[in-house]
Amino acid sequence: MELDRNFQAQGFAVGKSLEWTCRALQKLRESSDWSLPVRELSLVLLRLAGAVQREAQERPERPATPERRLSDYERKRLAKDLDRLPTGELEILTCWADSSYSEEEIATLLHIAPGEIQRALGSVFGTWDRPTEGLRGTAFAEVCKDVLRHRVGT
Repeated sequence: MELDRNFQAQGFAVGKSLEWTCRALQKLRESSDWSLPVRELSLVLLRLAGAVQREAQERPERPATPERRLSDYERKRLAKDLDRLPTGELEILTCWADSSYSEEEIATLLHIAPGEIQRALGSVFGTWDRPTEGLRGTAFAEVCKDVLRHRVGT
């Protein structure tokens, strides 16, 4: 995508570029400019990309904290709980756990309504008898991915 290449050409990492591209697309989706002709749409997207970049540079990065490793027992117990989830909720949870994207950005990536992300996460966490702190990270995301891979047979 042109926006992604634009951010990368400015020297931003691929992950940051993708994050900002998703934010710009979300802003476009929320605006009344969505149905403009392609030529005008490109200009609007570039303007939104600049706004996203400025906003992101004003927000401080979240400090990296060391992630706690999961024991084999915890992994198996989580996998069992995750396997009970409907596939759609598992996909949403996997994206949420594996990224620092906002709910709106995840909705854009998955092509679903932003409210669906909150509903799915609320449904999942509302039925669990475990704390959700620390779940948004690599260890939990890997368990989610393993369950999802097993489910789709890859």
